[in-house]
Amino acid sequence: MFACKARERRLASHVKGPRRKKTFSKGPLMIQMARLPVVKAHADSLHLFQDIDTDDMDVFLDSMELLDLVNEYRHQKGLQRIEISPALMAVSFAHVKDLSENTRIPNCNMHSWSNQQPEWWAGCCYTADHAKADCMWSKGKEITSCWGHTKYAGHIYENAYSGPLSPESAFLAWKGSAPHHAVMLNSGIWARFNPWPAMGAAIGPGGYAVLIFGDRKDKSGAFNISKSYMHCGPEEYRPIFSQSRTSVTTTESTTMTSTITETTRATSTSTSRSLFRAADGGLNRACRNYAGHNSESFYRVQGDVESLDGCQQECSKFSGCTGVEYSQGRCEIWTTPIGATKELSGFSCYRYNLPSLQAVDGGADRACRGANETDNSPSYYRKYSGPTSLDACRALCATEDGCKGIEFSAGRCEVWLRAGGIGASKALAGFTCMRMP
Repeated sequence: MFACKARERRLASHVKGPRRKKTFSKGPLMIQMARLPVVKAHADSLHLFQDIDTDDMDVFLDSMELLDLVNEYRHQKGLQRIEISPALMAVSFAHVKDLSENTRIPNCNMHSWSNQQPEWWAGCCYTADHAKADCMWSKGKEITSCWGHTKYAGHIYENAYSGPLSPESAFLAWKGSAPHHAVMLNSGIWARFNPWPAMGAAIGPGGYAVLIFGDRKDKSGAFNISKSYMHCGPEEYRPIFSQSRTSVTTTESTTMTSTITETTRATSTSTSRSLFRAADGGLNRACRNYAGHNSESFYRVQGDVESLDGCQQECSKFSGCTGVEYSQGRCEIWTTPIGATKELSGFSCYRYNLPSLQAVDGGADRACRGANETDNSPSYYRKYSGPTSLDACRALCATEDGCKGIEFSAGRCEVWLRAGGIGASKALAGFTCMRMP
């Protein structure tokens, strides 16, 4: 008996009614070679979900049990267990929901995505010839688009299943299929990824299951049910481990705060506060993105916050927070890089957790270069027009997977992605060059 079964029994007194046996019609097995791109759920925290609907809890527990089956099987084979990824859990739950609720057109296999959520993901018909593979490859970044610098930008590989639905049925079907089995055990062409840096799974009431592996670690760390993760899509797609993007009420159950001593609380609060930096002075400034724009898609509104300090504390609890805007009881937790501000009385804007960078050759009046001072190519960096400060450029670096450093000049930011990093600089007035330590 696996750990999720034990968790299920402990949870029984908190959910509404008994678990129901689920049966579905048989269907095909498929494997997806896609680019997109914890390990244990915390049993002691399950009481925090006592108001969750039974069906939603069933889906979550079945998904965790499926992951346990995979990791236990790897352990039996002498392979390392795989860390469960918050981002890949989000992708898995979104895909299963889409498969369950939206009918696929003929010849589109289970790795397709519908056109029903154009503001969240790009729909595609995935066919056997992989002609639309690019559409699938982008789903990690699309599903976690509001996670700021922690959004998943690596590659993923997906096993998909439909048939009699239970964790055991899906697992045994993949185990009995040579290509799926190879993915689970990093054998054959998958050996180069051993062990997978990240994994997620979901089982849906529509008779589908997906198991997703990623080739990069999740910047949010290992999945932890005592944490709350960002949700970037509509409310009806929100899994129980995520909170509403636009309105959150802070309670002991939603913040999932453990009882700690006042000394520890004070130390934690002080540490979190030190990670905030005033944007353009902070006071009487409203947050904007690097282009100077404002949109509801850039942030989520946190309810019942009475101070700037409280708003900053809420930001520090959420994976993907890039900063806050606060005004008279309204707290915006930003998930898009804060690249500029606008003067607005009564507002405060602060950036959060900017990367630590080192000055290259003194930093000031230096332009970044590759191997030497003449080595400069547009392929080395991504250019942004509009950032108003060095911190705004640093904020963009935080959201770019593989950022090696930045070059900043008034209204212009280069986020360097060159594999060899920034190896040199060139004297150039008005420029600043900094790199990752």
